[in-house]
Amino acid sequence: MLHFPGAQVSLRGKENASLVVIGAHHFGGDPNDPIFRSVRSITWQGVILLEASPPVSRELRKLWKGGGDTASFATPADDVHIVNAGVCTKDAKGALPFYSFVGNNSFAEEADGLLKRQVGGHDGLPYWRTQIGSFDGSFVMKWSEHMLRKYTSLGPDGVLPPLMNRYVKVDNVRCHSLERVLRHPGLRGGRPALLVIDTESLDCRIVASHDWCEPDRAPEILIFEHIHCSTM
Repeated sequence: MLHFPGAQVSLRGKENASLVVIGAHHFGGDPNDPIFRSVRSITWQGVILLEASPPVSRELRKLWKGGGDTASFATPADDVHIVNAGVCTKDAKGALPFYSFVGNNSFAEEADGLLKRQVGGHDGLPYWRTQIGSFDGSFVMKWSEHMLRKYTSLGPDGVLPPLMNRYVKVDNVRCHSLERVLRHPGLRGGRPALLVIDTESLDCRIVASHDWCEPDRAPEILIFEHIHCSTM
C-alpha cells in the first residue's frame, strides 16, 4: 500500500508486473523518498531506473552495485536496469543538453569565497542539491541561484558568482519518448504496474505527450508532480 497525503494506492498482487522510475535520482539512497520504502518489499518482474544526469546516474549504479540500503530490495539486482537517459515529448534524433547542479561546499568556498552557513543540523548546501537537474536549463539556473542565495553567505561584494560552468554543468544526454521507454526489454512483465515520473519541470509535458489508449503498455498506476501543469 502506497501512502500519500490524503491517498492510498494498493500494490497488492503486483508481484508479476514491472516498475519504472523516470528521474530515479538516488533511488534507494534518498532519505526523503516514500516510493522506495513502499515498493521495496515487492518482487518485481523487472525494474527500470532511468536517470538523465550523468554524475547522478553513475552514483545510482554504484549504489545498486554496492548494496547498501538497496540490499533490502526484494527484486534481484540482475532484474534492476539502470539507464542513463532522459524522456522527451518525442524521440530525439540525437543527444540533448542536460543541465546539472554540480557545486559543492568546498568548491564554492575555495573558488568564490562563499562561506558555509548552518542549515538545520548540518553546514552548507542541503542534501537535495543533486536533485537539481533537467533538460530545462532555465529551471536549473533558477533553482541553483535560489539555493546558493539561501544556503550560503555571499562574499564582501554580495555578488553571486557566475553559475554556468562553475556550479551548473551541461552534458549531452540521450532522450527517448515515453513510449520507447515503456518498451524496454527489461520489462519482462509487460505493462508496468507502477510508473513514477519525477523530472522536475517536465512531468506534465511528458504525460501529455503519451498515447494512454494503448492498454498493453499503459501503466496501472501513474505518479507524477502535477504542480507544474498548466491550468489551461
